[in-house]
Amino acid sequence: MFRITSLPDDTRVAQELFSNPSNRDEFEVQHSIERLRNSLTTIHTLLHTALMNLLRGKETREAVVAWIAVMLESNMSRAKLRPDASLISTDGEFLNLAAVLLRLCAPFIDPKADKLKGIDPTFCGMNRQRYFICSYEQPEEHG
Repeated sequence: MFRITSLPDDTRVAQELFSNPSNRDEFEVQHSIERLRNSLTTIHTLLHTALMNLLRGKETREAVVAWIAVMLESNMSRAKLRPDASLISTDGEFLNLAAVLLRLCAPFIDPKADKLKGIDPTFCGMNRQRYFICSYEQPEEHG
C-alpha cells in the first residue's frame, strides 16, 4: 500500500517533468511541481485514512503499531552514507510512511493539546521485543 507513489525510482518522471529546465518558462516548471505536490497530497491523504481506520479497530491496532515498528527498524540503515537499496524501502515508500506518521501526530503536536495527556511516555519500554526501535537497542536474543 505504501509503495504507491508519484516518486518512482525510475528517473523518467524527473526527465519528463523537469527536462531542460533552463529552456522552460517558470509557469511550466511550477505547474510540474504542483502536479507532483497534488499527487503526493492525494496519496498521503488516502494512506492516512486507511491507516487510521486500521488503528481504530481493536483487532488491528496492535498489528499496525508492530508493522510501523518493523518498518522503522528495517530502514535504520537509510541513515548510512551508502545504504544497500535492496535492503531498505524505496524513497517514495518511506516518504509516504513519514508523511502519514506526521499526520498521525497532528492531534498532539501542540504542547497544550488535550490529547497529549493520553500519551504514555513509558510506551517504548513496555514491550522491548516488539518496540525496541524506540531505544536504538537490539532486543535480547532468547534461545
